[in-house]
Amino acid sequence: MIKNRDITSAIILDTRKAKLDGTFPIKLRITFKRTQKYYTLKTSLSPEDFEKCFEKNPKKEFKDYSTIFKKVENEAIDIINDISEFTFEKFDERFLDKTVDKKSVFEAYENYMAKLKINGQIGTASNYNTSLNSLKEFHKKKNLFFENITSEFLSNYEKYMLNLNKSYTTI
Repeated sequence: MIKNRDITSAIILDTRKAKLDGTFPIKLRITFKRTQKYYTLKTSLSPEDFEKCFEKNPKKEFKDYSTIFKKVENEAIDIINDISEFTFEKFDERFLDKTVDKKSVFEAYENYMAKLKINGQIGTASNYNTSLNSLKEFHKKKNLFFENITSEFLSNYEKYMLNLNKSYTTI
């Protein structure tokens, strides 16, 4: 829930312009003092499929979309609530920030897997999930930051994987 009543957020189907396949882009809409700004989620759906994402008990594919949409909107709400005096510039700086070194490796994995799922790359997302689980088993801490990945860390991870009888291709 957004604390500032002047700001609203919503995941919307942008029906202003259809794509060639007849689908429409999905966007996050932020409204502040009657000014709207749209952030693309890099996926598109038909109006019927978009509605299925918000049913009480959506089917598997639509449940994945629904989960991702909620995650994106909750991330936006957290950022909005964290900004003392909201401006779109401050929001953009935080929401669109692509610098990886400020995030944990695990968070970067989760964000990338969400994008893969939105793009329909479920198999690739599954491979990344397996890799993430392996790293979490090895690291055994809540977070792993990019700055902590050193040649020593990678060497130890390689030894760990070899002890699990994993091939070099898997590693």
